Amino acid sequence: MSNKSCVSRIFPQFKHLVEKQFHTKIKSIYSDNGGEFVTLKQYFSIHGISHYTTAPHTPQQNGVSKRRHRHLVETGLTLLHDASLPLSYWPHAFSTAAYLINRQPTPLLQNKTPFETLFRQPPLKLKKKLDVIACLFLGYSTTQNAYKCLDLSTNKLYLSRHVLFDESHSPFQAISPAYSSSNSSSSVVVPLIGVPAPPQPSPVILDRATISASPSGTASALSFFC
Repeated sequence: MSNKSCVSRIFPQFKHLVEKQFHTKIKSIYSDNGGEFVTLKQYFSIHGISHYTTAPHTPQQNGVSKRRHRHLVETGLTLLHDASLPLSYWPHAFSTAAYLINRQPTPLLQNKTPFETLFRQPPLKLKKKLDVIACLFLGYSTTQNAYKCLDLSTNKLYLSRHVLFDESHSPFQAISPAYSSSNSSSSVVVPLIGVPAPPQPSPVILDRATISASPSGTASALSFFC
């Protein structure tokens, strides 16, 4: 948002996003008496949104927003200072600050992260570029030039081109030998429904810098581990 006047254009987009993604309605808005919000009064009235404002010269009445804004600014400036970057890079630093803040536990949410509270699932934590993830190879993506690999500990499905296959062991052989392939001991056919995950599956190694993650969903077909 380059100017405050953009609020009248951006807020309707934000409203549609919230209602679409979270299946809920915005009931009220609390703001200062800035003109960018006053111009939306008719829009608020049409959509049944109550608009509350602070009394003049009393920013403490909107303390939550002020504290969040200060936290974001201070974290973003700290990132810029630590990287010795000029202030012209502040949009990138502040965006990164918001990303990090939303994924840090807070006592206000019983030590949960804002991300988990909002999306009802913990955020995916990728620690370092050279870290690896032990996964079960499921096949090939039909929309990307990548392998499909399932993390059995989190039930997350990863898409990646950079993998290292461990063909010496199948994580499901110790659970049910009946699933083993008769042609090769390094390949096994397993249904994904109703099979418990082993404590330490044999790895397919993924480069964390090149993977994307999505909920794995329910699988009804058989998948292969090589």
